[in-house]
Amino acid sequence: ELGASISATLLSGLILLTTGAWLEAGRQLRMDVPVTTFILFSFYAFLRGEKKPWWYVAVGIGIGLGVMVKSVIGLFVLPIILIWAIVNKKWAWLRSVYFWIGGALALVIALPWHIYESVHFGKTFWNNYLGYHVLQRFSKNILGSKAGSLRFVWNFLSTSLPWVYAFFAGTIGAFWLFKKGEKETRPILAVALIVFCMLGVFMCSRTKLLYYLTPLYPFIAIFLGLFFSKILTHTNTKEIVSVCAILLLIVGAGDAIYVGYHFKPYLAQVAELSREESEIGAIIGA
Repeated sequence: ELGASISATLLSGLILLTTGAWLEAGRQLRMDVPVTTFILFSFYAFLRGEKKPWWYVAVGIGIGLGVMVKSVIGLFVLPIILIWAIVNKKWAWLRSVYFWIGGALALVIALPWHIYESVHFGKTFWNNYLGYHVLQRFSKNILGSKAGSLRFVWNFLSTSLPWVYAFFAGTIGAFWLFKKGEKETRPILAVALIVFCMLGVFMCSRTKLLYYLTPLYPFIAIFLGLFFSKILTHTNTKEIVSVCAILLLIVGAGDAIYVGYHFKPYLAQVAELSREESEIGAIIGA
């Protein structure tokens, strides 16, 4: 939908599949993965809606389902859409009745459960649902860990090799092309800005859990697929660029196995503790 070639699209998928942190979050059954799915679905529907406005209805459906999966994180697609609109100067969606119908459907999906919980549990529900799990997580470190921002950044960099480094390098390259007058790089930079804005939000949170960063990885993959597609049309050394992409995929696959299947020492320790907890639980349950 962003105008890339089929090969670039497949490359984006391979990049995501070889991102260790993404694979590990999925194997942990973290709800960050399905909420990211609904964020992607809503953004995809938005892009389709630019050509066929009735697709805007699906934006709201994705938002409603995302909220039901992981609370306010399901709303992340709204700032993503706003960033996209600002960078690409596209505002027709605000005048589309289909977009607002989608908004109504989001309420139809999400409101009943929230009303039910409010009626049955009142302030207790909202103090826990929004007060503890949203506001306190953002304003306080509820995990009790002493690991600060530097540790959080290091975990981010070390569990998504080599793609996070390729992303930062690609962002510089895309900006350089844009400054040279390559205006078609605007959508690529919009995706990069989406990643940086989401990263900024999670960096501001006092509770820093690596799984919070899960929504970033598909957008990093999309950016890199678009960027590789772009530079392949502007270089006479396609063979070199292709070889570099293959080497990065090999490194990524190795790191995905290392991180995703808990060969990484810290994750191996966590996995062993989980097995022991499971055995203790089985004994207690018996």
